[in-house]
Amino acid sequence: MDTDAHGSESDVTEAVIGSAFDVANVLGAGFLEKYVADLVVEEKVIVELKCVERFAAEHLAQCINYLKASRLRVALLINFQKPKVEWKRVLRVSGSTESRRHGSRPQKRPCRWRSHDGRRR
Repeated sequence: MDTDAHGSESDVTEAVIGSAFDVANVLGAGFLEKYVADLVVEEKVIVELKCVERFAAEHLAQCINYLKASRLRVALLINFQKPKVEWKRVLRVSGSTESRRHGSRPQKRPCRWRSHDGRRR
């Protein structure tokens, strides 16, 4: 393979790969392929919209990553699949996150995920 023929492309790819490592070092693993939240309201709350049968761990991870990247404190994960809208609030507190479904009481210890039926995941 003639690497000299691709000199400028090689410089660009090295810069992109280096930047990818920088992002991974700062934000950690788990970023999904989509890096833009669906909505950011008043530069305070991230809103991630879904139309799925049920929330999955990947949806929570997506909100957590948006909170880390934006340094905002609150995200709402909203599901429009069923007749009754489902939603979860995800909070970033002192570098950690917790999620609570609408109407649940605060837990004595933060949990990463609680499903709509109350089971921990």
